[in-house]
Amino acid sequence: SSGINAEYGGDVAEMMSNVYKGSAPKCRLTFAYHMYGRNVRKLEVSILSTVTNTRKTVWEHSGNSGDAWFETAVQIGAQNMFQVVFSASVGSTAGDIAIDDISFIDCSPGNFYGPADCSFESDFCNYLNQQHEDNFDWTRIQGTTPSWDTGPGYDHTYNDTFGHFAYIETSYPRIPDDKAILTSPWIKTENPATGIYAGYNCSFSFWYHMYGDDVDSLEVIMKTTAGNTTIVTEKGNQGNEWKEGSAVINEHDAARFMFVGTRGASFSGDIAIDDISVKTCLITPLCNDKDFMCLTTPKCITPYKVCNFYDDCGDGTDENSCGDCDFERDYCGWTSPENYRLWARFRGSTFTNGTGPDTDHTTGKAKGFYMLFEAHLGVRQGEEGYLTSPVFMESSANCKIDFYYHMKGKNMGILELFIVNENGAKTSLWKKDKEQGGDWNYDTARIGHKRNFYVQFVATKGLGSQGDIALDDIKFTDCAVGPSANLTIKSMAANKTVGVDTDVVLDFTYDGAPLAYVTWMKDGEALPASPRFTVGMDGSLSISQTAAEDSGVYTVKISNGFSEATGQTKLIIAVGSCDFETNLCGLKLSYKPSFYFERTQDSGLTDHTTSGKGYILALKTNNPGGY
Repeated sequence: SSGINAEYGGDVAEMMSNVYKGSAPKCRLTFAYHMYGRNVRKLEVSILSTVTNTRKTVWEHSGNSGDAWFETAVQIGAQNMFQVVFSASVGSTAGDIAIDDISFIDCSPGNFYGPADCSFESDFCNYLNQQHEDNFDWTRIQGTTPSWDTGPGYDHTYNDTFGHFAYIETSYPRIPDDKAILTSPWIKTENPATGIYAGYNCSFSFWYHMYGDDVDSLEVIMKTTAGNTTIVTEKGNQGNEWKEGSAVINEHDAARFMFVGTRGASFSGDIAIDDISVKTCLITPLCNDKDFMCLTTPKCITPYKVCNFYDDCGDGTDENSCGDCDFERDYCGWTSPENYRLWARFRGSTFTNGTGPDTDHTTGKAKGFYMLFEAHLGVRQGEEGYLTSPVFMESSANCKIDFYYHMKGKNMGILELFIVNENGAKTSLWKKDKEQGGDWNYDTARIGHKRNFYVQFVATKGLGSQGDIALDDIKFTDCAVGPSANLTIKSMAANKTVGVDTDVVLDFTYDGAPLAYVTWMKDGEALPASPRFTVGMDGSLSISQTAAEDSGVYTVKISNGFSEATGQTKLIIAVGSCDFETNLCGLKLSYKPSFYFERTQDSGLTDHTTSGKGYILALKTNNPGGY
């Protein structure tokens, strides 16, 4: 067995596996764990991609589990070039964590771990539900589908009710000919090492389940720069069993696959897919995990270009979920997680007479959607509902938000629009109270030049249930920021020498616009995947609990799509060195009743580091207040 003993509160111990080239869809990890003591914190298992240097937590357990061993299994699924990381943390000496009997089961990958492969056991594997040109979404599910006499009762990967698959639910509110499109990531078939095209005679396969009296069709379309090609089509009831679909791909360009499920005449038409695989050829992902992948064009967008008020993809997909919204299909990036029952996407008349709209503003019909804050009896007077936009990096001086609102009812409350900065400070931009008539009303509010912000509509219930508030057709206008000056690093953190177990911040300032995206590197390579490294909203790099291996040259690169700049600083971790300003730098102090060393700023002595009242290590005697 392996374990950690608690020495310092908040310490994190990590154990990493070897690098594995790949794993199969059924791959799972089993182990036994022992977490005993009142100050035990957490044991966590994560998967570290050595391709993208990103981590994903797949299992965690917190707190005292008693003086006993427990066994567990963790789904790993199909992965490409990865490590498994165990992370354990404790609060103080009264808490130990141990693990034993680690085993990988059914993990031999064969040819099944490519960028377009998916068993749906962990997630959608970078497959995306399309946001346009369809009517609803594919759903990842475990076990049986909700409707009778349609859909599978088990997955294909495990052939049991514990496995997962993707399917379309054809019950209400779906109608005949509604379509759901699930899209793979863009892949490329050129070998990056040799430049040789390697996409000929690729074997594309998947498993499908089409059972029900009114199953319509499943179509697989391959999208390339040359256009769309249908490679698989299946129609009608195929019986209550999983069947394999396949095609041979002869493509040497960027491509992606779209699964198009169409709803039939009734709810008895569920369609499911599982275990997608592309084999017998060399393919690589077009984009890394950190980039945004455009929908209709084979293009990768860095994160700082998403929600920047520019159509960087050329097809609008990088701005689709950035606040402009008529709510006909979805929320367009607007969220209300803490008050979901208060703000909701709605259509038609509200449930209370004498308040709320009968139609939306976009279509002017009862079937059109809008956002509703419903002042029903379950909402208390003065209770607030928050509708929050995505976060925007920067806006122009002329930026404004246009919207339509509806405030009808004798018990009307308040609707207010705020702008919220990166520190959480709110500024009111617009406010209405009292009844505003029975029609949709247009208004606009100026945002101006801001950085790292979001906007938020706050609805407050009045005295009574006749106070429904609605919003529709929200649009950000003239908000894109053009290049005003090339980026330049104005100041860079000075070279630092610190001891171990110290918290360090490497900061910098810069000029130029639009707002820059920040990337940090150490010794010319990506930062180690560790929770000790965090990048703040201002771009500064914080390193907590420094270790000897943190010594090196740190480079910051800033870019905004128009220009870029870099800066460097050097960090030296001097093992055994300490100025005692933050902590003991990993030094251990012995204790004797008559005298002992103590880290203090109340000894009456002047600190050498600050020449003032800083921290020093002083020898304390057993005399009251004696140093």
